Amino acid sequence: MVDRVDVTISVPTHRMGEFYEEFGHWLLRGEKSSSPLVTSVEGMTGPAMERCEPWRTGTEEELQRDARALCQALTPGAKRVLEFWMSRNGERVKAVEMAHALGMASTSTLAGTLASFTKGGRKVTKRGFPFDWEKSHDGTWYVMDRDIASLFQRALENATR
Repeated sequence: MVDRVDVTISVPTHRMGEFYEEFGHWLLRGEKSSSPLVTSVEGMTGPAMERCEPWRTGTEEELQRDARALCQALTPGAKRVLEFWMSRNGERVKAVEMAHALGMASTSTLAGTLASFTKGGRKVTKRGFPFDWEKSHDGTWYVMDRDIASLFQRALENATR
């Protein structure tokens, strides 16, 4: 077991989203990894991601089970994000536009909300993020693959039957 220590830091309010995003990248790189920060779950390597199965592997039954479990573990805000992606049919969306469409105060709020995909998800499934993101010169972009969005749509429909 790895020794751990609680750390408290002060982060400027306007930079909270950036902090959570970078901290999430650091966690996903794994312990003692010297790899650079990653910008897409699809291309991630390292100890943490080696323990995560992608959302494209497994039987339909396994995928449905994990999708339902993740949906149940998500915060209400993260469920709204999931519903947003399911309505976008694989469209790549800029973080600022996504935050605005969801009625969030800022992209920092969005980034904090997206953290619950890991916080809740890691407790119930060993899969990685069900979405990809990319940082570019014009901001951060997010996308959920059509097949993965469809998987979550079926999981939510089956959960309400």
